[in-house]
Formats: sequence, C-alpha cells, structure tokens
Amino acid sequence: MEGKSGTSADDAFIISGKTGDNFIYNAIIDLSEGGDETGSLIFRADADAENGYMANIDALNDKVKIVKMEDGNRTVLVPKPQ
Repeated sequence: MEGKSGTSADDAFIISGKTGDNFIYNAIIDLSEGGDETGSLIFRADADAENGYMANIDALNDKVKIVKMEDGNRTVLVPKPQ
C-alpha cells in the first residue's frame, strides 16, 4: 500500500485515501529542516482528521505523544516521557 508524502511551513495534514486492515505503519519523518521540529502520523482517522489518533513526535522537547482526536478536540492518551 503506497501512502503520501509532503511538507508544510504551517500546521497541516497530508492524508492518503488508502485504507487497509492489519498493516504495519512505517514512516520516515525528517525533522532536520528547522522550524518547530515536530511531526505526526495520523491513523484510524476520517478524511478531515477531525476524528482518529495521532502519534506526535516533538524533537525540540524530546517527547512523543499518542493523541485521540474527537470532533476536532485533542486528548493526550500517552505522553512519553511522563
């Protein structure tokens, strides 16, 4: 299954229309270009990324978070380190 790639100077989601069951999510996130040094992988999400889950990588603060998105509201489920 092929996905998407892209960059943005602002907050943005680049979402593939591909769907699948029981697959491995593999990605390379390059945070070396400067900026706020964060990136996310969205999964089990609707087309507008209003509902689903996000694995957020914050290199600047050395944190990883699993976030639940419901109706556009975000709740951190698992922050690491805690």
